[in-house]
Amino acid sequence: MQCVSVACVSGLVAIQQGVRLIQRGDADAVLVAGVDHLSAFVVAGFTALKAIDPNGCRPFDRDRGGLSPGEASAAMVLVRADHAPPSAIRIDGWGGSNDANHLTGPSRDGSGLALAIRRALYAAGLQPRDIEYVNAHGTGTPYNDAAESLAMRAVFGEPGPPVSGAKGMLGHTLGAAGVVESILCLLAMQERLLPGTPRLAVPAEGAPAGLLREPRSVARLNHVLKLNTGFGGVNGALVFGHG
Repeated sequence: MQCVSVACVSGLVAIQQGVRLIQRGDADAVLVAGVDHLSAFVVAGFTALKAIDPNGCRPFDRDRGGLSPGEASAAMVLVRADHAPPSAIRIDGWGGSNDANHLTGPSRDGSGLALAIRRALYAAGLQPRDIEYVNAHGTGTPYNDAAESLAMRAVFGEPGPPVSGAKGMLGHTLGAAGVVESILCLLAMQERLLPGTPRLAVPAEGAPAGLLREPRSVARLNHVLKLNTGFGGVNGALVFGHG
C-alpha cells in the first residue's frame, strides 16, 4: 500500500503511481482511492488566505471570488491492458511539474502547468489538436483560474478544445479531487457527454474560448485531458484514451 500526499494533485499522482506499478510488473490490478476530510483546520486555513467565496465557487466566472471547500471519497480500479475488457478506458500518458513560485500561489503565467500538459501529451504520443475535452482544475480563485487559462492557451492556442470544471457543483475536494474528477472524465467518455461548468454565469476576461456553460453531447470523445494543481506549485496532467 502507498499513501500519496501532494496537496490537491494527490489523486492524479496516485493514479500515475498505480500505472507505474502495473507497468513494472509489480501488480496486475491496483485500487486507487482518493479521500479528504473537511475539517475546521482546513476551513480556517482557506479563510485566512481569503480564498473562500461566500457566494459559492464559480470557476472561470467574471465575478468569481474563491473556492468552496468540499469533502469526498472515490475509488477506481486500474488493470493490465490484457486483463481489461475491450471497452475499457486507457491511461495514455501523464505529466507533472513544479512552479517553484510560492507556497500557495501558482506561477502567474501558467508556464508550469503548460509544461505538465506538454509532458502528458508527449507521453501519450498525441498532438494538442487530438485532445477533445479538458476537465480543468478550476478552483474559482482569481489566480488559479487565470493561470490555468493561460496554460491552456499556451498549449492549445485559440479556440482550443472544450473546457469545463466541476468544483461549482462538488466544491474543492482537495486530495480526493484528482480521483473524483477523473471518474467524471471516464463517465463523460462513456456517455459522450461534455460536462458543463456549474454556476458559471459570465466567463471572465481571458477564460478559455472553449469554456462550456451547459453540458453538450458529442459524436465522439476519445482523448480527454484532466488537470489538477496544488499548493507548493505542483501541477499534474493526465490523458485518458478510448477507442
